[in-house]
Formats: sequence, C-alpha cells, structure tokens
Amino acid sequence: MIVGNDVALMLIKDTKISFTADFSEKGRRISVFAFGGDADGVSERGLKYLLDAVTIKQEFPIGVSNEFTGEAAEVEVQRGMLLLCIEGDRQEENT
Repeated sequence: MIVGNDVALMLIKDTKISFTADFSEKGRRISVFAFGGDADGVSERGLKYLLDAVTIKQEFPIGVSNEFTGEAAEVEVQRGMLLLCIEGDRQEENT
C-alpha cells in the first residue's frame, strides 16, 4: 500500500479486502480500476454503489468515485488485479 496525504493506493490480486466500519467513514470515496488487464468477478459490498461478480475492463472503468456508507465494506476480485484509490479522512482534511 502507498499512502499519501490525501490518498492511499493499494493493489489486490485474486482476493478480497475488507474495511471496518471505523475506516469506512460515510462519504469517503473509493475508486477501483482494473490493473494489468481485465478483472473478473469483481464485487463491491457495503458501498453506495454495489457490484456483484462483474468484469471491469481496463479501457472502461466502472468503479470510479464510489463511496463508503459508514458500514463495514469489502472489495473482491476473483481473477485479475485491481488498483484501489481511497481518499484520506475527510474530517482531518478540513482541520
């Protein structure tokens, strides 16, 4: 994982990653991109916009600017790699 002031970048391959409710602050944005080719079996649960076992193509990103809801969430890819871009803590940015 690469962490900057306003964003964290993470690569996942053929796996699932879970986010706790504490981390999943309502309104925090997450974007998910296919990386190194198409990603099959992509599911996003606990986010504002849900995906259920879809294929995300590199040339047509459909996982841009989703939002956490304040509940536990997870992103899964059954085959392929995803780049996750997660915005920093909105409250800390405003102080």
